[in-house]
Amino acid sequence: RMFPGYYRNVIFVSVAVIDSGHFKGKEEISALRTQVEESLAKFVDLARRQGLNAGSATMVTTDPVDGLYRVCVDLAKKYPRVMFFGGKLIWKRESWWQRILHNETAYQVQRRLQWKGLPMTVLPLRTGEDAPSLAALAKTPEPGTRG
Repeated sequence: RMFPGYYRNVIFVSVAVIDSGHFKGKEEISALRTQVEESLAKFVDLARRQGLNAGSATMVTTDPVDGLYRVCVDLAKKYPRVMFFGGKLIWKRESWWQRILHNETAYQVQRRLQWKGLPMTVLPLRTGEDAPSLAALAKTPEPGTRG
């Protein structure tokens, strides 16, 4: 919605983070990877229905910031004119613990990418009862039209 008609190709990036609950063997790690890939597939499908070329990239890691950084650097080698976007969760009424727990990952990745000379913008992602649903986002008007 913020850049209608500007981007034609998108790649959704996420990492499968191994923690003590998932570190119980190859099967658990494989299931975690599958879960992340299936989640990304929903975003890819939504983007394709909007007329964009879309794909996804992921990795299994114990450190989400380092994992995201490494995936992004690899993508930048393949696509030299890349622009990265990250999300910051926002609430209508935010508590102190939501600010601490949910909002630093994108900024940490952004700092590392920018230090390497790669652009990244952090966008707000509304959450809660008043946030738009995926179904509502899928009905976004085509670029150049009024909705």
